[in-house]
Parts: sequence; C-alpha cells; structure tokens
Amino acid sequence: MSTLDSIRQMPLTTRRLLAFGIVVIVGIIVFAVWIATGFGLSKKSGGVGAISEGAGSVAGLIQEQTDKFQQDRAQLEADLQKALKSSALVLPENLANLDEQPDGVLYLTNEFRARGALVRLKQVEFYPSAAVVTAEIANESDREMYFDASMGSLLQQKTATGSELSFTPIFQAGAPVKLAPNQAQEVAVVFGPVNGRLQFELVLGDFLTELNESKDDNWSAKFSIDPSKFVQE
Repeated sequence: MSTLDSIRQMPLTTRRLLAFGIVVIVGIIVFAVWIATGFGLSKKSGGVGAISEGAGSVAGLIQEQTDKFQQDRAQLEADLQKALKSSALVLPENLANLDEQPDGVLYLTNEFRARGALVRLKQVEFYPSAAVVTAEIANESDREMYFDASMGSLLQQKTATGSELSFTPIFQAGAPVKLAPNQAQEVAVVFGPVNGRLQFELVLGDFLTELNESKDDNWSAKFSIDPSKFVQE
C-alpha cells in the first residue's frame, strides 16, 4: 500500500492534523529562508546591512542639520544684537541703571505736518546724562508709514561760546514702528545731555512711506525750540 493510500485510510481528524503540521513545517522553512536572505532583500539592495547604513546616514544628516541650525541661530542672535545696538534700539548699559531727576521739562505743543504724517512734539526732559524727547507720530495718509528714529533723528545746539554740538539717538522706545492709515504711536527718543536753557534744533525721525531704504520717499519732522520762550527766569 502506497503512502498516499495509507494517508487516505486515516481518520479525518488525523488527516487534518497531519495537513496542519505540514503547513507549519513549510512556514518555518520559508521564514528561515527569508531571514537568511536578508528579510527578502536582494543582494543588490544590500540587505540588512543597507538598512543599517541608511539609518545611520539619516541620523548623521539630522545631527549635521541640527548643529548647523544651532550655529546659524547663534550667529543670527549675535548679528541681531549688533544691529539693535547700532540702530539705537538697546539702552546703553551706562544709562540703564541711572536714577536721575530731570533738571527741567519742556511741555510743548509743536506740530509738524507733511506728506500725510503728523508729528506732535509733546515734551523734552533734560537730565544730567541725557535728553528725552517724547512725540506722537500719526499717519494721516492712505498708505502704511514706517518710522525709525534711529535712522535720521538729530539734535543740534550752539553753546554759549559759539561751538555747535550734535547728538544722534542713543535709544528709542515705541519705535521702529509701521503705522497703518489713521494710526498713531507715541515714541520717546533719547539723545545725549543737552543744555535745557539754550535754543536747539530738533530733527525727529526718518519717515518712509514704503519699507524700502533705496527709495527717496522720506522726510523728517523739524523743530526749532527756544526754551527761553517757555521758561521764565
């Protein structure tokens, strides 16, 4: 009797069990071959080694990009601090902790209107170490306006001996600012120490109707202040 006939003579339960065992054995053999051949990958693809090398390359690339980002970020922060200090946006350390009382304060109502913008000069405070100019910038045009006092402000004064002193901003608060139509913003600009009893000329800000320094569409508010007209001896 052949093996096939012997199997046919077996009870149905035995035959099913035998078939299940054969399927399991074949599955084990196929699984073993699959592992031995690099999870089914061809030699051309590199098998498991290629996967490992690829993962290592990706990890290295990520680390490289992370290091580069950190370096770029540190450089950007350094450049930003340099730009801020050069643009009168950071209060100098020698003024940050001063606790001075003003020698005098001029309360003003001077206005300068030109090309869709209005500048209201409110007050000038005179300290032993600085002069603080407070003004309100209003955009009366139908376009956006950009104001940065560090770009074009200037304070000039002739001393009693006839020499001329010029001061550029060393700090500003409330600016730079981009003003929408009909929007106003109060700004404070800090200059060097000014004699609060002598006449001085003030040029406040550099106004651009567009954020493009290459354009000539700019102007500055100009004031001539004589403290003797406000302060009586």
